[in-house]
Amino acid sequence: AGGHLALIARAVDMDAKRLILDEPTSILTASETERLFSVLGGLSDQGVAIVYITHRFGELQEVAHRFIVLRDGRLEGDLDSTKVNNEVVLELMSGRSIDTKLTRERVAGDHPRVLDIPGGTIGDKVRDVSLTIDRGEIVGLYGLVGSGRSELALSIFGELPASAGSFTLEEKAFDPRSAKDSYQQAIAYLPEDRKVQGLFHGRDVRENLSAAELPQLLQYGGVVQRQSEEKLVRHWIDYLRIKAPTSAYPGADLSGGHQQKVLLARVLATRPRLLILDEPTRGIDVATKLDIQREILKAADSGMAVLLISSEL
Repeated sequence: AGGHLALIARAVDMDAKRLILDEPTSILTASETERLFSVLGGLSDQGVAIVYITHRFGELQEVAHRFIVLRDGRLEGDLDSTKVNNEVVLELMSGRSIDTKLTRERVAGDHPRVLDIPGGTIGDKVRDVSLTIDRGEIVGLYGLVGSGRSELALSIFGELPASAGSFTLEEKAFDPRSAKDSYQQAIAYLPEDRKVQGLFHGRDVRENLSAAELPQLLQYGGVVQRQSEEKLVRHWIDYLRIKAPTSAYPGADLSGGHQQKVLLARVLATRPRLLILDEPTRGIDVATKLDIQREILKAADSGMAVLLISSEL
């Protein structure tokens, strides 16, 4: 976050008359964001023209005088900020009416315990953390960037060794040693940074989406059953409304939200009993965010235990 603020400070220090900010608060804390808004307000009062790009509707309401809405490279609206609401902007962005209500009623009663960490310590980032996740439960793991959330998730997934404590998976001792071990135990992890940790650049949507299911798609001799793979991929493209003309479309050419849908499909296709989602809605548009949030609710309704890491309370 410090480097991010330094870049913003450099732009401000140039005494520019026009300032373009592209998702400037994506990894800033609430107090840092408030400080940025104060600076932008001062610059605007001094006559600086500011283009502020964001997926966060609340930020636009706080700082913008006008909303310009784009969809697929076309101008869909030029609106006065005092005359718009969330639903209007969402419909212009997505081209369809969006239901913004997310509800889920958890059925009362005992639910089998899936994960139990009685006190885990990972390096010097995570100390004596205890948590449990039951079948069909979504546990939110909240904290600032750098608070140790991802380290805890990567330890459960077998990518960071715990220096103290033990894990229990469905009442059996579990000592994950690698991502492969965790996948074999029906644990799936959606990484925090889709471009660096998640997406296979230079590979198409089909290869990106089916990667975790390849062991189930191999026929004799280790050759992938292309027909079965294409059927799997086409199902998830249709089900999650992934905007890709064909499964051979380059994964890196999709928008950030649809890249995230491909990675979500990758982990959901493995039908895990424990689903770890690290910032699944960061840096994506509101309509796609709602789609992904609904899929998280459906995953829990189907019986998955979900650990949901987010900076968005």
